[in-house]
Amino acid sequence: MKNRKQSLTFLGCDYSVSSIKLRRGEPVDKALRMLKKKLDKEGIMKAAKAHRYYDKPSIKKRAKSKAALKHKVKRTR
Repeated sequence: MKNRKQSLTFLGCDYSVSSIKLRRGEPVDKALRMLKKKLDKEGIMKAAKAHRYYDKPSIKKRAKSKAALKHKVKRTR
């Protein structure tokens, strides 16, 4: 049986639901750590933080150019 992700459709957008399998007797702290790593790897937390509040297009453009400049300086070292 293939491991398929469940998907959820809400307001016309398709969202995938991340899940982890927990074994009997496994601590909840470990499960939360595994879930957090999985969400970070998929970029869900980063997207949630980015959509926490509205950024004007000019602010987005400025941040993008600032990040590009930072990357360029780091790459030239």
